[in-house]
Amino acid sequence: MKIGQTLTPVEIRLVTARTWKKRVDLLLKTRCKKDPSYSEAQFCAAHNFDPGFFNRIKNIKVVPTQKTVDSVEKALRKEGV
Repeated sequence: MKIGQTLTPVEIRLVTARTWKKRVDLLLKTRCKKDPSYSEAQFCAAHNFDPGFFNRIKNIKVVPTQKTVDSVEKALRKEGV
C-alpha cells in the first residue's frame, strides 16, 4: 500500500479482525489464572456468539460484516482486551 492511500471499509474490517486472535489469546491467558476452566467457548456463550462461526472469523476464514465487527469489538472491550 502506498503512503497516503486510504483503506476501504472491507480492508478496515480485516485489519480489525486480524487483532482478534491475539486479543482472545490474551483474554484466555489472563482469565485462566482466576478460572482455569475458562475457554473460548465460554467467551462465545457469554456474548451469544456461535463458537464455530467465531472461530472462522477469528482466523479470517470469512470476511466479517460491520455488524459482526461491532459485536465482537464490543464483547472484547467488555472483557477488557
